[in-house]
Amino acid sequence: MDMMVFTQAIISVFIALLLGLFMVQFTFKLFHRVTKNLNEVEELKNNNISVAILNGSFILSMAVLVKSTILPVTQTLFTSIFHHKLDFLNFITNLGLICAQFFSTLFLGSVLLYGGIWIFSKLNRSIDELAEIKNGNVAVSIIVAIICISLALVMQDALAQFVEVLIPITELKNITVTSLG
Repeated sequence: MDMMVFTQAIISVFIALLLGLFMVQFTFKLFHRVTKNLNEVEELKNNNISVAILNGSFILSMAVLVKSTILPVTQTLFTSIFHHKLDFLNFITNLGLICAQFFSTLFLGSVLLYGGIWIFSKLNRSIDELAEIKNGNVAVSIIVAIICISLALVMQDALAQFVEVLIPITELKNITVTSLG
């Protein structure tokens, strides 16, 4: 077994877990702030399936959007740690850049996702989606959830490219990590 690759895999899983948990918590808190007329914690305690579907779709959608930054983050971090020609200042710089990419994706993804749903609700004036979902309308919740997930799938690559252009990590582009043995 190649210990360098094994170490990278362990580090990647650990970082992905931490970033994933942070993303889930952030999305749940943001959902609470954005839906002021809906107390989702109370609705979830009351077994409101519609709220659970909607909240889950936002978390899943954010995972789709953020997923594209997780592997580059772990690869860049791993290369920064184990590449012997990289000094401490460049390591800190790269760490800052990869954090900036992750948080930019999280922030921009949230704005775009919630903005897209807001625009949809303004264009579709015949239904107050949030009120229907609060009242337990599963059909409306499923439609809004599908719209949310669809927006995330459509925006995923473009958002990743935008963040990469906005915050490029150039020092490590041509460095590859190979086995020590």
